[in-house]
Amino acid sequence: LAFWVFQFAFADTCSTITSGAMIGRCGFVGDLLYSVGVTGFIYPIIGHWAWGPDGWLATMGPIAFHDFAGSTVVHTIGGAISLAGAIALGPRLGRVFKRDGGGPMPAHDLIIGAAGGLILWFGWYGFNPGSTLSALDAGGIGRVAFNTTLAACSAGLTSLFYSYVRTKKWDLALTTNGFLAGLVAITCPCYWVDPVGAFFIGIGGGLVVVWGIDALEYLRIDDPIGAVPVHMVGGIWGTLSLGLFAAGKYG
Repeated sequence: LAFWVFQFAFADTCSTITSGAMIGRCGFVGDLLYSVGVTGFIYPIIGHWAWGPDGWLATMGPIAFHDFAGSTVVHTIGGAISLAGAIALGPRLGRVFKRDGGGPMPAHDLIIGAAGGLILWFGWYGFNPGSTLSALDAGGIGRVAFNTTLAACSAGLTSLFYSYVRTKKWDLALTTNGFLAGLVAITCPCYWVDPVGAFFIGIGGGLVVVWGIDALEYLRIDDPIGAVPVHMVGGIWGTLSLGLFAAGKYG
């Protein structure tokens, strides 16, 4: 029952990722329908493939798929659904893209947005360390928590300074999305990498989220909060980074 409750939170996270990319264009009934689809069908199936005792991704022997806490299973899937929703619904009324002489619509309250990002960061200490599924693995829990913190910090600072070099402005929104992308990226490899690996994974997350936002702007896809760059692009990077930075001494 405890594991079910834990996975309930994961399924809920996968679903709520999608809502951000469709702000202002999806009604309450639409929210209910895709939430049922994601939590009732899509997430359980993909979660079983990756984490189930007989899931085909989990039983491939030496080439089995590894995703410790859900960079792919939760975040990439949620981000991909967000991308599909944003494309299907089209841009918000009044949204003009840079290619057409416009730019992103200004946020209503960046302080609230940044505070929400920090609350998510705090929640990640349940998300990642909790995925050890045992309070007895003190060393693993500590390593996961430290790697999570380090990746978020390096990603946020990377986005902050990279955006400043490009625009000569300090961008709070990009910084927030940067540390969130770092958190998403480290979610997969957090148990199996050392702090140096976590640091560079965070740097990669801070870069790819900026590039992802630029790509959506170029493609005229309206994603108001950056759900696709943070979760889909960050999740893909995090999953691939396991093969690049796994320390080889933690299992």
